[in-house]
Amino acid sequence: MGHMIAGFRTHPYHDTPITQAAVAGWAHLTQAQISRLERQPTDRQPIDRLIFWAQLLHIPPALLWFTLPNNPQASTSEHDIPAGARPGPIFPTRLAARLDRLYVDKGTTSDHLTAEDNDTMRRRTVLAGLIGALSSPYGSLAQASPSETTDLDQIEAQVAKVRRGYQHGRYENALRQLPTVLAALAGAQAESREPRIAELAAQAYQVASGLCLKSDDVALSAVAADRSMAAAENSGEPLVIASSVRAVVHSLLAGGHPARAANLAAVAADRLAADAGLNSKPALSVHGALLLRGAVAAAHAEDRDLAGALLDEAAASAAHLGHDGNACWTAFGPTNVLVHRVAVAVELGDAGTAVDLAETVNLKAIAVPERQAMLMLDTARALTQWGKCQRALDAIRTAEAFAPEEVRSRRSVHQLINELGRRCPDPLRRQVQDYARAVGAAA
Repeated sequence: MGHMIAGFRTHPYHDTPITQAAVAGWAHLTQAQISRLERQPTDRQPIDRLIFWAQLLHIPPALLWFTLPNNPQASTSEHDIPAGARPGPIFPTRLAARLDRLYVDKGTTSDHLTAEDNDTMRRRTVLAGLIGALSSPYGSLAQASPSETTDLDQIEAQVAKVRRGYQHGRYENALRQLPTVLAALAGAQAESREPRIAELAAQAYQVASGLCLKSDDVALSAVAADRSMAAAENSGEPLVIASSVRAVVHSLLAGGHPARAANLAAVAADRLAADAGLNSKPALSVHGALLLRGAVAAAHAEDRDLAGALLDEAAASAAHLGHDGNACWTAFGPTNVLVHRVAVAVELGDAGTAVDLAETVNLKAIAVPERQAMLMLDTARALTQWGKCQRALDAIRTAEAFAPEEVRSRRSVHQLINELGRRCPDPLRRQVQDYARAVGAAA
């Protein structure tokens, strides 16, 4: 099994080799566990586990030395994936059933649990209800319940409540509410094919995808993003479709495909401008938000020119909009463009530029606590790169004040805190270590 994973990671099928860390994210394991798997002899692994990993990684059958079962729920057609979004192994639209097997079958990894794994298990418990909601084919009534409301105004209010929870950094509470919302949408769909239902479903799956990323579950995020696209296409609304593409772009980036993510964002932004025009606040906001997400993806792909071009185009949309707002839950406006300039500068290694830009941001102009926290964390990353350890720790603490769960539950933030602890001198190192323990980030 390890030989199969390693061979596929480095196969010429991919533009660049896939890292162990990326595979670990898809499988909800640690990089160390993937490394151990790759070192194990293949003959020690039963055929069912070989099949499981082949299906999880979406390995083409022609590359395998064994036969996959003929199971429609375990396969993915290219036609099931939105045009322009073909990320290969990280975007199987029927991955949910296999994810459920991975989450339930804890015996396959329990012999090697680490402190990080224990935190992962806690997140899995919170995600369990959402996994159930995503494990049936889109459009089925498996999650419908007679007790759920089918009143669309009430469902819309429930979706808005979950989205507010996300934007205010209350991720765990939002995750617990989502399965009920999806069940209500399934019930509404049983009674009517009104386009508004599809639009609400697209919104619900958009936030589901984002919440899965906040929970470090890239694979489940990809499933939710795909469901969002399916619902958006059923709605026929260009703004809804473009909003769902944002979720796809984010999943592509998180899954290790930044160049594809940047390209998809740029193409989708152009398509939105052509289909809907840019004469309304919602259209300008979604257009700008797509460009910002594309700019960050381009920075991850080390494409400085494209990142700058997308930022400038987003700035033009923000100038046309004329104010900071939250149309279509984008938090888009001139201030958010500046926030993303900070993020891009950090990713490109321009720590000094990132800090200078961050100091010009008016935090009070950012109405979304999650965005405030992300700005402070990007600032902390820049300060850490720059060697300004005390200021970096202060920025992380400020981020925690804005959105505690963003600091306490995100693996990437824990890594930042531990990296800061390794870089800073005594006695500040002890302060960072004490803080790491306080927020559950101790290595």
